[in-house]
Amino acid sequence: MDYSKYISLFWHEVAAQNKEKLADFFNEDAEIIWPNTNERFTKAEYLIANCDYPGSWVASVKKVDKIDNNHFISVTTVHLNDYSVSFYTISYFTFIEEKIANLEEYWSENGEAPQWRQDKKIGTPLL
Repeated sequence: MDYSKYISLFWHEVAAQNKEKLADFFNEDAEIIWPNTNERFTKAEYLIANCDYPGSWVASVKKVDKIDNNHFISVTTVHLNDYSVSFYTISYFTFIEEKIANLEEYWSENGEAPQWRQDKKIGTPLL
C-alpha cells in the first residue's frame, strides 16, 4: 500500500468532514490522542470531534515521512476557507492491516511570534 497517498486521502476526508468515508480509514478499536489538550478519543468520538467542528476546512499535506512499514508522520496545514483560523498539524500514524490503529496529533495554531522575540528582533519569517 502507498501510505503517503493513503494519508493524503485521509486528510482530504478530514477537511471534507465526511464521517462515513473518514470512518473507513480506522480500525474499529483505533485510539486517537491529542496531547496538547489532554484528550483520548475512540474512533466514534474522533469522528464527532472532527466532523461536527464548525466551519469549512482545507487541508494540505506538506510531507509524509516513513518511520518503518507501519509507522508514518505527516505534516499538514489546515485552515478555514476564509483563513480566519489556521493550524500546522503533526500526526503520528500506526497502521495495522492497512487501517489506522493509533493516531497521535499535535495541532498548533498559526500566528505571530511572541512579543518578547519580536522585541529582540530575532528570527526571520519563513515566507
